[in-house]
Amino acid sequence: MKTAPTLSADHPLGQRAYSIADHLASVIGPRPAASEGERKALAYAEELLAASATEIDHFAVDNIPAAGSRRWLTITALAGLVGAAFFFQQAPAAMLVYLPLFLFLPRLVRAARRRATASPQRASYNLLADHRPQGAPKGTLIIGAHIDTAGARRVPGSLLPRLQRLFTQLFRLLVPLLALLAAVKLLTDWLHPLPPLTWTLIRWASFGLAVVLALFQGVYLCLSRQRALSPGANDNGSSVGVVLTAAEHFAPVERRPRHLTLRYALWTAEERGLVGSERYAQNTELDRNSTWVLNLDMVGTGRSLSYVRGVGIIPFRPTSRLLNQMLHRVQPSIQTVFYFMRSSDFRPFLQQSIPAASLTGKGGQRNWYYHTTEDVSEHLQPELLQQAAQAVIGLAEVLDETLGHE
Repeated sequence: MKTAPTLSADHPLGQRAYSIADHLASVIGPRPAASEGERKALAYAEELLAASATEIDHFAVDNIPAAGSRRWLTITALAGLVGAAFFFQQAPAAMLVYLPLFLFLPRLVRAARRRATASPQRASYNLLADHRPQGAPKGTLIIGAHIDTAGARRVPGSLLPRLQRLFTQLFRLLVPLLALLAAVKLLTDWLHPLPPLTWTLIRWASFGLAVVLALFQGVYLCLSRQRALSPGANDNGSSVGVVLTAAEHFAPVERRPRHLTLRYALWTAEERGLVGSERYAQNTELDRNSTWVLNLDMVGTGRSLSYVRGVGIIPFRPTSRLLNQMLHRVQPSIQTVFYFMRSSDFRPFLQQSIPAASLTGKGGQRNWYYHTTEDVSEHLQPELLQQAAQAVIGLAEVLDETLGHE
């Protein structure tokens, strides 16, 4: 029998965020974009915001893509890696061709699929609410998190999902490493060839590892063919809980910033390709010089709270250095993480040249239950939720203080 975490009075903000996340995951349950579950979750969040914020608004989002599987994309990528590793010694250039395909093909496939499956019947909305400052407004801080949840692969126990996360990270590291070694081989073959035994060992080691990865993923995909839905306690009920807790904290007028408008945003369809935040960023007039975005994603589990340094390789998009420095100021223990192939709702704002930062958990159990049926509230850590809420509140206060000095 699972037991809930101990909710200490030492973590009042974390306890409140936990109770909201628990309601979303345990009472409402899975909430895919444009589903009845998401509508219930948005109504619940709006009820809480109505008691603490003003000017609640719905930003309509239609043509939401259908949920899809990456099964064949994964199989194709692994088959390509096995082939490139097998011919590494004779044709190292094949690995250099594989690398850009590995980086860009999934992005192109997702974009094509979004266009092909979008439907006006799948519609939802971003939920927005504002707190006006005590004095004259000089800027706006958007504090956002996605409220929708993802599909989950149904597999027995927690060992296989943990191994799958580990092997996925290994796959992502192996590809650029082999591409680098392929470039070294081409260069040394031209300048000063290394002993053939060196490249033979590299070839068979990488081929063996690629075969192990492919076999495991094949077994995992077969076992998880029946799709379920994730309750979404950490992804992303934890972040919704922190956003709504911050809104309740700033509800009394005397606590509100003097110069900073606080806008709370709950995005739809993040799991379908950042659709809700992207539509908002592209279709809302936001002043690039006086608007900042703080995104939260999976802040309920991990060894530490972390901010995202940047996302992507080509192009690389760094997050706001100013906001990251402020987060480190209010949470000195905060760590950093880089999104190599992942993303979240801060990215559409970076693409519009709007400074944005993102908070998440790092290490520990963070990835064990990600996108599985085991993403339940019993695994949340109130102390980490407390840190996240303090970071959000502290950032708003520091940013407001900075605006006051201008």
